[in-house]
Amino acid sequence: MSRYFVALGSNLGDRLARLRDAVAEIAATPGVELRACSGVWETRPVGPGSGAFLNGAVELVTTLDGEQLLAGLLEIERHHGRVRRERWGD
Repeated sequence: MSRYFVALGSNLGDRLARLRDAVAEIAATPGVELRACSGVWETRPVGPGSGAFLNGAVELVTTLDGEQLLAGLLEIERHHGRVRRERWGD
């Protein structure tokens, strides 16, 4: 088992609901165990973002390797409508 800390953020739509849904999907990922969740805080965007972010972090332990975990996290982003167009974009 490997331990990871994953930062989360949302600045579009119902930001808190998106974070909660993302955490639930991460926790439901086979081979992933959610160990802890931080609180949520609001920050201004750095770079081209178009609105204030809600941010948080989770601690995970997993049997997945780093590439598998990243692929799963990127799929969760896509499921929530994230389209990567530019660095630090919405």
